[in-house]
This record gives sequence, structure tokens and C-alpha cells, in this order.
Amino acid sequence: MVVRRVRESAGEAPVGRRPKRAQPADPNQNALDVGADGPARPDPRDQRLQAQRDVLKAALQLPALAGPVYDALPD
Repeated sequence: MVVRRVRESAGEAPVGRRPKRAQPADPNQNALDVGADGPARPDPRDQRLQAQRDVLKAALQLPALAGPVYDALPD
């Protein structure tokens, strides 16, 4: 029973049964797509931007710690 449930949750068809039909695409799947009008996303592997990413992570995860100092930074 456990193996069957794991296979079902993983999307595999149970043994001896026909596979489920593919679900229709969600019409709202791209509702938040903002297009490509903005600047290009920087390469996440770029070491020059590591400090900026870490500061943003800290400010978002621990706002009380970053608080006034982060708020005082220029845009």
C-alpha cells in the first residue's frame, strides 16, 4: 500500500492500470509574466554580486537586524 501511494504521488501510473490523462494547462499559469522589457537578470554565479545578494537575503530574512542601516542605503 505504501509503495502504491508513493508511486501515485510521484505521478507514476499504478501497475495494471491505464495512466491518467494529462491535465489541461492552467489558463492563469502566465498571469504574472512581466515580459522582457526590464533589465536582464544578472548571472547568479557572478562572484562580484555575491555581497549584494547576501545583504538582500539578510534584509529580507532578518529585517530587525538590517533595519535602519539598510533603509538608509541609497537606491
